[in-house]
Amino acid sequence: MPTLTRLPRPRDVLNEFGIYVHVPFCSHRCWYCDFNAYAGLDDQIAPYMDALERDAREAFSAPDGAELDQRPVVTSIFIGGGTPSLVPAPSIVCVVDALRDGWTIASDAEITIECNPESITAAKLDAYLAGGINRISFGVQSLDNALLERLGRIHDAATALEALRLAKRAGFDNVSADLIYGVPDETDDAWRRSLDGVLATGVDHLSCYALIYEEGTPLESFRKLGKVVPIPDDDVARRWDMTNEILGAGGFVRYEISNWTKPGRASKHNSLYWKCGEYLGIGAGAHSHLATRCGAVRSWTVKSPERYASRARPAGSEQIDVRTRASEVMLLGLRMTEGVSKDAFARLVGSSIEEVYPDELEAAVSRDLLAVDADAVTVRRPFLLNEAVLPFV
Repeated sequence: MPTLTRLPRPRDVLNEFGIYVHVPFCSHRCWYCDFNAYAGLDDQIAPYMDALERDAREAFSAPDGAELDQRPVVTSIFIGGGTPSLVPAPSIVCVVDALRDGWTIASDAEITIECNPESITAAKLDAYLAGGINRISFGVQSLDNALLERLGRIHDAATALEALRLAKRAGFDNVSADLIYGVPDETDDAWRRSLDGVLATGVDHLSCYALIYEEGTPLESFRKLGKVVPIPDDDVARRWDMTNEILGAGGFVRYEISNWTKPGRASKHNSLYWKCGEYLGIGAGAHSHLATRCGAVRSWTVKSPERYASRARPAGSEQIDVRTRASEVMLLGLRMTEGVSKDAFARLVGSSIEEVYPDELEAAVSRDLLAVDADAVTVRRPFLLNEAVLPFV
């Protein structure tokens, strides 16, 4: 492994920098959710949003006191949660305005907000657009009402479809939907109906994820008690194949293991994560990945919305060394269809991919897990991604 005194700045390599804004409030916690999200804290929304607005404007320091050596141009903003659409739209727009006051936002920056179907209205959509938000992502998850109930969702299929149509009618030309496959008792036909129904609304992007039973969630407790039975792995794999086939026929291209897009509508912000780029996290439990005066730093804030609003911000940080950087470039980059660019790897790590991982690459190629050409390293069989990236952990 090469030895460097200072890692290159990802923003110099990628010419991108993102800001993530976390809004942790929900009207109801879904059974599968392990995100930093809270129901029943409506009285904390106003002070929390005030804190977000303040932090969006103020200069940023990492928890170890290391400051950014300069404020880069912001190429993407992602407002996630939780359920950001639960919060009054003017509060969301005020945070976006504060970011414009404190940072230089690129003229073509992607600004995304996550929404749940039941909390969206035409008035909110108009306010988002007027405030400069140009991409919207809906947590649909399924168009089968029984499966939605099994996931702990509180909207029904009709509400989800209407929300997607409302967004298109409002003028959003980049509408995304999240779907979950592999739900207990789901059939191939039910999954196909969800895909077909969402496609019919004219969405531009789909994120389709296999259900995961996360430790500590109600769904995992139900599984342990035998109240739900996971579907077989072969069925899950077949659903991924179905997704790829149906979306491909609908004019979508897969650009990441779980993401499909119409041309020109891939998520800039999420792609920044997968390329190991730099981003600032604002909000409770938000993470940052930054090149500071003290080197490459990953940091995170306190998870409690109440503590965050009271200015108890930092929770921890860690320095990123060359070995960690190289591993993360591989683990994240191999998720993408384009794979890991050899040029980007060398510029991010300081040595070529063949110098850093000669044995690992040879072994993965011999097992037909990876393909290596003059420009990139890619995964041969997407459903074996976990096995393909294991040597680089």
